[in-house]
Amino acid sequence: MTQRGRDEDACAPPRSFALRPYQRQIVEQAFNAVRAGRRPGIVLPTGGGKTAVMAGLTQRLLESARGQVLILQDRGALAAQNGPKIGGWLGVTHSQVGGGCDSWEGRVVMAMRQSAAKPIRLDVVADRAWAGVLIDEAHRLGSDEYAAIIESLPREAPVIGLSATLARADGRPLAPLDHVIEGPSIESLIRNGYLTPYRFLVPKDAIQGRIRRGVAQLKTVAGEYSAAEAAQLLNVEAINRSVVRQTRKKFLNRRERKGQGLVAFCATIQHAEDLADAYRRAGVDARVYHSRMRAAERDATLAAFDAGEFPVLANPLALSEGFDCARVGAVVVLRPCAHRATFVQIVGRGLRVASPADYPGIDKRDCLIFDYAAAVTRHRSLDCPPSIDGAAAETRESAEALKDCPKCGAVLRRAERTCAECGYAFPGREPEVDPERADELVQLVLAGSERSWFRVGRGIYVTHENGAGALVCDLLDGTYLVFGHIARGSGARRAPRPLARVISAREGAAIAERFVTLEAARRPPRRPASLPRRWWLRARGLRTSRRDAVEAVLGARAALGALARRHRGLAELRVDLERFEAIAAPGAA
Repeated sequence: MTQRGRDEDACAPPRSFALRPYQRQIVEQAFNAVRAGRRPGIVLPTGGGKTAVMAGLTQRLLESARGQVLILQDRGALAAQNGPKIGGWLGVTHSQVGGGCDSWEGRVVMAMRQSAAKPIRLDVVADRAWAGVLIDEAHRLGSDEYAAIIESLPREAPVIGLSATLARADGRPLAPLDHVIEGPSIESLIRNGYLTPYRFLVPKDAIQGRIRRGVAQLKTVAGEYSAAEAAQLLNVEAINRSVVRQTRKKFLNRRERKGQGLVAFCATIQHAEDLADAYRRAGVDARVYHSRMRAAERDATLAAFDAGEFPVLANPLALSEGFDCARVGAVVVLRPCAHRATFVQIVGRGLRVASPADYPGIDKRDCLIFDYAAAVTRHRSLDCPPSIDGAAAETRESAEALKDCPKCGAVLRRAERTCAECGYAFPGREPEVDPERADELVQLVLAGSERSWFRVGRGIYVTHENGAGALVCDLLDGTYLVFGHIARGSGARRAPRPLARVISAREGAAIAERFVTLEAARRPPRRPASLPRRWWLRARGLRTSRRDAVEAVLGARAALGALARRHRGLAELRVDLERFEAIAAPGAA
């Protein structure tokens, strides 16, 4: 039976489908943006669950309008993989265009962009009623294929893009996206157990100095280093031997790394072949993956690697996108990266968590990144700011920034407190991000709100009215905790209860204000015994009163004290009462 023209029903029975908290937030934000007439682009790190987000968006789009959902993907393997997955989760039919299939009849249509951009299929794109169009790997927008598809779409069709790195190396705009929704950072996902921690290993011998000088002289083509020149620099016997020697010592021969795999990203196909030969001469089973192989051979190679049949897979950047194998415990960077997005995509291949259910016997505690292309030296961060208009993205301080060990020079994540190479312990506690980052909440709440807000500590804000208060705590990892607390009639306070954990400061402020408004309206106004009745009545007409300030400070102190005892991760929160001497002084308004 041929696959051409065949519709595949959803897998039976449908699998349970549940989104993580941050994924639900992203779906809601994107859906609200679409309803407002925007065309948003979603930024979510590799391993953060873009497929699950696409499934959530597909569900909302199918529920909100009649028609089909078109999901454009860059590779046929991804379309064949994600179609049954999303269809099975949602219990809807799916079909595929490209990769040997040509059917448009499913509720969800998975299409390769190269196939959908052919003239004979553009008429089909224009004639269909689309409930929505999702574009995976949206950093490839701006190509001729995507331009033809977007132009053929009905004007009212909602368009949403998704990518781990929403920016093009050549600086071209990502039309038609006009709005950016940023998900949690890589560091945030690591802290919450959704991604695996990583460690950089940079060779300290003379080879690294020669590589740095050589990379600095490489020419760039369309925003990225020339692959041919990079191969001339790095595809030499001495470097290949060094790679084999270091990866065997640090990774392949380690007992705790049993069952894990290594992926090497090379400059060219010949470079990948030569590196694989060097591994085989050392007695290590290594294979290659590249575009000159037949499709069946490529699929068989990836399946064998995922099954653990061989430990080393070399490729010429062919696996930097759409390759999802949690078995990868080490990545070798042998391809210089002029654009940070390329570097982030490469590193992301090793950050997926290997669950015991899917990979029994594998204990993947971190991922080793062997940098033989001076990529760490150039970029110093895994934060890739989005840019949909083609303008150069602004450099920003973030938790993704890297640091050097002052003892051995190893490159570490900023959150690490001890060097894994030499055991050096960093003194004190470094701020996770620039303290100025908290100004985002100040602008959103203090300047734009009708309610009085007070800063009671670093990244901690409180609003209060008539015995009801709420706190928004910036955890400095891309998430915000919202808590509510209520005073009893005697003045004693109930333990604060969590209201939400969100990835948007604006959403956290809205939840806090809604809670205070509702709770304050349920209680009759009361006058503190320490305040004269005349002064209190006059203050009630003001936007900010001394009573509000005192209640906010005292309520926040009690609430944060309870939170620090009850909730892990909040032990470092402290209320800075000195900052409130002026606010809480008699006569303050």
